[in-house]
Amino acid sequence: MYIPISKVDYNMNVAHKRGAVLNEKFYFRKNIFPKDQDPSLTVDEESVLLSIDEIINGKPGVFIGLIPVINSYLCLINVDVETSCTLRRYLDLIGKRANGSLLTTASWIRKFVDAHPDYHHDSVISEKVNYDLVSLVHRIDQGEYDLAPELLNYSSMN
Repeated sequence: MYIPISKVDYNMNVAHKRGAVLNEKFYFRKNIFPKDQDPSLTVDEESVLLSIDEIINGKPGVFIGLIPVINSYLCLINVDVETSCTLRRYLDLIGKRANGSLLTTASWIRKFVDAHPDYHHDSVISEKVNYDLVSLVHRIDQGEYDLAPELLNYSSMN
């Protein structure tokens, strides 16, 4: 799945922008399978600009998507049901973060800090804001998924 280093550099610059997951496009190979590659195209021409949603979940007629590729592979290797269910829950979480159905961790943290009564919108995170954030993250880690429904697809995590 290699692409020219100039396009990797472009992707790295775009990735640093706030909201890049939902608002930016990244270079990615159209065909990740050698048998599907057009020999008349250069590596540079094999790359196309896609959103993270399109890379992860696919774009009809352009790119199959990484989750569909992984799901096909899981079917091919015939993994056990328990492993398959666990992997599909994680893939569902990734797919929903990619398409914006769920917040990314960075967006969720920014939203939490911005809404905190002790945050003064001055880019300074006080000890109180930091403590409250870490405490909430700990509670979520302990299984209190209902504390962050916009971050976790908690109905499928149980």
